[in-house]
Amino acid sequence: MNSWLAEYLLALEIRDSGEQGQRPIYNACAADRAAKLEGPVNSTKCTKTASPKQDSNQVPALSHLEKEALVKARTDLSEAQRSRGIIEFRLRTVLDEVQHLKLESATARMQLNELTSDKAALALKLKDRDEELKGKAKLLEVGA
Repeated sequence: MNSWLAEYLLALEIRDSGEQGQRPIYNACAADRAAKLEGPVNSTKCTKTASPKQDSNQVPALSHLEKEALVKARTDLSEAQRSRGIIEFRLRTVLDEVQHLKLESATARMQLNELTSDKAALALKLKDRDEELKGKAKLLEVGA
């Protein structure tokens, strides 16, 4: 691949990562908001489904300790969802950095290969030039 093409592709990758750099932050905030909203929504759903027309065969209302345990479980769930959003954000940034470094590594590897081949070509030219100059020097010595 040509070096200009690699540079162009690298520039496109950098541009794309810059444009989408804000996406993980948005996703983390959205997950955090959803986790905060999840608790009250579930509690209203649970009370509605738990108390439609109570029969004598139905389980009595939740005790105070059970309610506290339910609230704690919901709080733990919302905290876990919030932390999951943060961890996903960190993971995305690390994966983006790894991708960027892989691209830089590939570009550097290609440049190294190009420079190595240029060095070999220049060394060959230098050797040929030295041999040519030695041959001319011998001709001058013989002619003089």
